[in-house]
Amino acid sequence: MAALVFGVGEVPRGYSVRTADGGGIAALIDAAGLTRVRRGAVAGDLVLLKSGPAQCHLVVMTEAGFVHADAGIGRVVETPGPLPWPVIAIWEA
Repeated sequence: MAALVFGVGEVPRGYSVRTADGGGIAALIDAAGLTRVRRGAVAGDLVLLKSGPAQCHLVVMTEAGFVHADAGIGRVVETPGPLPWPVIAIWEA
């Protein structure tokens, strides 16, 4: 989903979001040419979150909350409200 939203032509393969360290995922996003920012997330930003002890999650911020692939219901949804997990890194649109 994130690759489509941000127009990344070549989607990296062979990575896992089941990891204790989001550094590898962040490096792939950096290498795809997105610009990392050091501020709070705003609408349109891609955000890498630490959603569990060995799990990372990518979301795209909206005015009302964030869009993400919800594993519990098996589809992409918009979830209203603030981010529920710690932020690892943010890239601007």
